[in-house]
Amino acid sequence: MRILMLTTNSSLMDGINRHILTIAINLSKISNIEVAVCTVFPKGDLNKELAKNNIKTFSLDAKNGHELKIIPAYYKIIKSYAPDIIHIHVMSIFERIISALLFRHIKYVITIHGIITEGTKSASIRMKFEKLLYKIFNINYSATLYISLGVKEAIIDKNVKNPNIIYNAIELNKQNEHSPKLRKILNIEENSHIIGTSCRIAMVKQPYTFTDIMCQVLSKDKLTHAVVIGDGEKEIINECKNIVEKYGVKQRFHWLGYRKDAPELIKEFNCFLLTSISEGLPTSLLECMAMKVPFAFIEGNGGLKDIAEFNKTEGKFALCTPLEKKEELVNEILDIIYNSIKSKEYVDKAYEVANKHFNINHITSQLYSVYKDLI
Repeated sequence: MRILMLTTNSSLMDGINRHILTIAINLSKISNIEVAVCTVFPKGDLNKELAKNNIKTFSLDAKNGHELKIIPAYYKIIKSYAPDIIHIHVMSIFERIISALLFRHIKYVITIHGIITEGTKSASIRMKFEKLLYKIFNINYSATLYISLGVKEAIIDKNVKNPNIIYNAIELNKQNEHSPKLRKILNIEENSHIIGTSCRIAMVKQPYTFTDIMCQVLSKDKLTHAVVIGDGEKEIINECKNIVEKYGVKQRFHWLGYRKDAPELIKEFNCFLLTSISEGLPTSLLECMAMKVPFAFIEGNGGLKDIAEFNKTEGKFALCTPLEKKEELVNEILDIIYNSIKSKEYVDKAYEVANKHFNINHITSQLYSVYKDLI
């Protein structure tokens, strides 16, 4: 059984790609499955990590999803690899056109990773144009998967028959010991506290909110440092830095940019902060649960609803508040930083919940059942 997974960019800063990496490695351990991954962009961290695990990767080597070179490159890959199933995570419009015109005999599985918002006027026009093309070049999906109940509820599509909810998976058997690597990079004392976030810096992540909350924490506690791992829109980053300047905490607010070793550095956080209000299922929070790192987040749409619900029904394991009460997180973060007993209770419960809902072996089994039924 040959599975070809499609995604666009090749960066592991993208939570979708970290999920693809995790699930592809585990699926490849099943004897009758061969997994390959195709990126639209040139090969990057995702391709390199897959190759290290002996998983075949392809690249369409395009700068974006609208380059004509995608057409012959994608056609050649499908003909040479001859997949039984194409699993779409993110698909470019030209891949869709070629699939709809020439490869309709292949089984298609699509995973809906998030809730799309229109944003700017130009983005809205582009989305309407793409929706029209989707209707013209329609692909008959053999299975539609949603990565959270929140996403499924937000995307009501009557044409989808028997939709499945299959959560993103997380590897739980990794080392949880904290090392002093991050504190050495920052050149700060080992007893210093660190709060931070790791994400693509864009408006959907509410960057001004996480900057403001972290600055307030730093203003109240002189032993705490803030860290942002990730790159993004320069104008937004500059505005965030202006907020830091106004609070007068620049010396303890660190911008590390994109880091391949982000998961290793996050292990040293005393509290991870996520301020998005719309996420398919935040991979960063699942990673915190697996690594036993305390975390705080804003109640929101999509998979944030799922995690907030687990936080209420299965025992509190995270700091969570509505957006209108976000200021409450400041004192709660300080409390979790200084209360080691509560912090340990939270991370232990989070690990338990992750093992129950997001365990890689359970998720792999669910996905394998979908593939097997189709074949």
